[in-house]
Amino acid sequence: MLRVFSIQAGSLCYVLFRHRLEACATCFFNTGWKPVLRAFSTQAGSLCYVFFQYRLEACATCFFDTGWKPVLRGFSIQAGSLCYVFFRYRLEACATCFFDTGWKPVLRAFSTQAGSLCYVFFQYRLEACATCFFNTGWKPVLRVFSTQAGSLCYVFFRHRLEACATCFFDTGWKPVLRVFSTQAGSLCYVFFQYRLEACATCFFNTGWKPVLRVFSTQAGSLCYVFFRHRLEACATCFFDTGWKPVLRAFSTQAGSLCYVFFQYRLEACATCFFNTGWKPVLRVFSTQAGSLCYVFFRHRLEACATCFFDTGWKPVLRVFSIQAGSLCYVFFQHRLEACATCFFNSGWKPVLRVFSIQAGSLCYVFFQHRLEACATCVLLRAQRGCGKLSLHH
Repeated sequence: MLRVFSIQAGSLCYVLFRHRLEACATCFFNTGWKPVLRAFSTQAGSLCYVFFQYRLEACATCFFDTGWKPVLRGFSIQAGSLCYVFFRYRLEACATCFFDTGWKPVLRAFSTQAGSLCYVFFQYRLEACATCFFNTGWKPVLRVFSTQAGSLCYVFFRHRLEACATCFFDTGWKPVLRVFSTQAGSLCYVFFQYRLEACATCFFNTGWKPVLRVFSTQAGSLCYVFFRHRLEACATCFFDTGWKPVLRAFSTQAGSLCYVFFQYRLEACATCFFNTGWKPVLRVFSTQAGSLCYVFFRHRLEACATCFFDTGWKPVLRVFSIQAGSLCYVFFQHRLEACATCFFNSGWKPVLRVFSIQAGSLCYVFFQHRLEACATCVLLRAQRGCGKLSLHH
């Protein structure tokens, strides 16, 4: 049967194509219809057009994985109309089709008309585009686009910033880097409006030194935008990237800066102040510890314990030791474990002494929450000032 049908494959395949392409692909390529393969290679034009109208994935399999080399050679000279159809359907398949299958003649042909081709690419999926341009040897396209980077990058930015960062900084688009370094203001604004993490990577890890210098002179407005979005990124941005001019500028206006910091995430604040050498800020805040600590306490006690006792804020410790009553009440209302650590392991002797005289109510609160901690507090630390109290009160 195989041999008989191979001589009348024309009408047979036409019917096959009009119904189900998957079945057709299986029929032709997996069953040894070699005479059919040879016969159709000479009339590939009309055959492939039908193929394209249905399912591009099947088409890619049909052309490139089955040895239809005559078809490859035939279509390389009329790649224009063929590729247009390809692009209108699925870009991933297109990238595979062009760059992984040896369509070198097509590559050369399209490098001369890259403008319209790339526009279609950009309108669909930027990741595929980045792979297409920079990992496949389309060097002529790179050179062509480096001269019109403005409009190209605008499209890039409006879609996905991560891809953009990869596109610019990891692929050797040096002409683009140089062009944008002179107009960094508007560029960075777009960057900031989307994703700060990408921005930090973009500025500080890619050698955009001209941009760094430009922004160091206008740090005020820049940092405001940074703060309003994500504090973790901000801490990385300021303290790990050598923006020393920014550090110096902000150390003089620490009051309003820190307020913004506190309003968002205390953990980041603790890291920001105590691990980055903002000594001027430390000194400024040590004089206004009352209101500062109140904000600290109202948010997260664990961070507070770390802030006070592990960072050398001795002036704050001394200030609070005289108003321990209200302070400890707040401590107890939140997390007893942190409280135990705070009182007994941190050398707050004045606080210990103050509480030893009001141990009754203190222990009641302790008992209401966690018995193990209470037993440790009252019975095993009796000689440290807790007071010798009965457990039955």
